Amino acid sequence: MTFDLCKSHCEQATSYVCASFELNLSNNVCLTSSSNSRSGSYTEPCYNGPHDYAEILDGGWSAWGSWGSCSTACGSGTESRSRDCNNPTPLPGGSCNGPSTESQSCNDGPCPVDGQWGSWTSWNTCTESCAGGTHSRSRSCDSPSPDHGGSQCSGSASDSQSCNTHPCPIHGVWTGWGSWQSCNITCGGGEENRTRTCTNPPPQHGGDPCSGDPIDIQSCNIHPCPIHGNWSQWSNWTECDKPCGVGFQNRSRTCTNPPPQHGGDNCTDHDAERSFCNEHPCTDMCDTPKKTCNCSGVPVIYDMSKLQP
Repeated sequence: MTFDLCKSHCEQATSYVCASFELNLSNNVCLTSSSNSRSGSYTEPCYNGPHDYAEILDGGWSAWGSWGSCSTACGSGTESRSRDCNNPTPLPGGSCNGPSTESQSCNDGPCPVDGQWGSWTSWNTCTESCAGGTHSRSRSCDSPSPDHGGSQCSGSASDSQSCNTHPCPIHGVWTGWGSWQSCNITCGGGEENRTRTCTNPPPQHGGDPCSGDPIDIQSCNIHPCPIHGNWSQWSNWTECDKPCGVGFQNRSRTCTNPPPQHGGDNCTDHDAERSFCNEHPCTDMCDTPKKTCNCSGVPVIYDMSKLQP
């Protein structure tokens, strides 16, 4: 640093160093006085030759420089400026009073807050219970919400996807009844049946089977069966109507074992029989082929031809 030279009219004048804002010459001495130096005043005699020391005097500040860039773009940063201790420059060992830099807050406005998505909600109920529906979920742009000019959340606030894509259960349904089958007997009360199948449609994918029976039974041919008549046992032979000379005896039977019923057939063949009896001649039988004789006082017509050998 170069010190100012004080040119004096001292005897054998020479240059010497004098640190002062005001330089005065009085009686061959430099009179120094400055508000930035030590208080009071002093004199220093001139001497021939270079000055071998300098008085310690403080310097003065230059004007403040421009403010520097703020440390942050928002949210309260700091900025600073500086000045130089060169107005004037202090003597060696001196300084300028006060700081060489100063700072202040800047960009105190809040920073923009970009929105961020919160967590997805749970999936809501599927629109269908089977065969493919949809369900959805949502989220909010509040973690945090955009503020102070920050950007909105990117992406969609809702989401959907397929659900319950499995086939729906198909419950079984009966076909129509088939035709009645032939009765198992022709009379006296039998049974006939008809059927259906659980195929219209059949149960699928866990569907319920058809309720009810696959077979239907009803009575048939309930009219009594015809009962054909049958003969009873023959009765005993009646007593012979002649004691001799060929008589007759009879026996009979009835169509009651059982009698014909419900259109059954009557008994066939005859219901009575006649047989010869007492086929020996009477003692007073005449020789003629046919003759009335008395036998124990009973007139009898004999068929003599029956008695002939």
